[in-house]
Amino acid sequence: MAYIIDQIRLMENNQIVTRSILVDGNQFRFKEKQLDQFRFMKMDGSPYFMTPGFVMLDQNIQHLEQSHSFKLYVKNLIQKGCTFLIAAVDLPFERQWDEKKKHIRKVMMNSPIDYAIAAKIPIDRLTPSIIRMLKREKITVIIVEIKQIAELDDVPWEWIRETLFPKQTPIFPHFSSEDQSIFHQLKSKWRQIVKKYKLPSLEECPENGVPLTKEALMKIGLYPIRGEILSGSNVDYNLFRMIDLVEENNYLDYYNHNPEVIVHNGSVLKAGEQIFYKPGFGKEVQLNAPGRFNIYSQPINKY
Repeated sequence: MAYIIDQIRLMENNQIVTRSILVDGNQFRFKEKQLDQFRFMKMDGSPYFMTPGFVMLDQNIQHLEQSHSFKLYVKNLIQKGCTFLIAAVDLPFERQWDEKKKHIRKVMMNSPIDYAIAAKIPIDRLTPSIIRMLKREKITVIIVEIKQIAELDDVPWEWIRETLFPKQTPIFPHFSSEDQSIFHQLKSKWRQIVKKYKLPSLEECPENGVPLTKEALMKIGLYPIRGEILSGSNVDYNLFRMIDLVEENNYLDYYNHNPEVIVHNGSVLKAGEQIFYKPGFGKEVQLNAPGRFNIYSQPINKY
């Protein structure tokens, strides 16, 4: 059923604006200053601030084999506004992939939110062979664990770049050194490598439970279907009560609060304090073209 979220505040080009949004099933259809030409049911959005459903990366969920522990863990992510999870699985050796893939899918089979799979490998295992295998498997992200600068010098980066082309699965660095001096050296070295070889990457791997940035979503290939409120994107959104938020320099501190309402794939996932936990409602998503999405939108009858 189509409906309009009327006069809702959200971020647009780093500015807080007021918009009316037409929702049709699991797709945003129009976002304008006003939509008075449509005769659909309207929801008053003025008391709320709207964000896209958050996409988060998580490296811990692979270890939760008991259903009770999994449910509590995922409910905590949902409370924060997560509607899409990238679940990473440790892959020490290429030959273990089938076993690891089976394991993470078993862990995620009752997920109430959509998910994709990432692989985390030691930097010394980053070879053209493993990249070709993970690309065939349509893995969302390759996370490389880096401990020492010398490890970066031993990687055949020219071959890696050629293997990544043309469907460039992003490589995110996870610096595991607790020594701050080494950490900053690794980060600096990584920046140099990324720039020299034009690799699809970030300066460092996003933390668990933190919404991914637009830059990260674009490199992964989820943007703009996920992580954005645009015509053609999925109906995943969070509503925060304006009364709870503090505005300063055209910025609202919504990251310090939990959403009042969460909608995932067009269905209410959270309302007030209640989470409508639906085991198995979430589906695995595989990306055919990392770094880009084509939006297809059909016309809609105004009346």
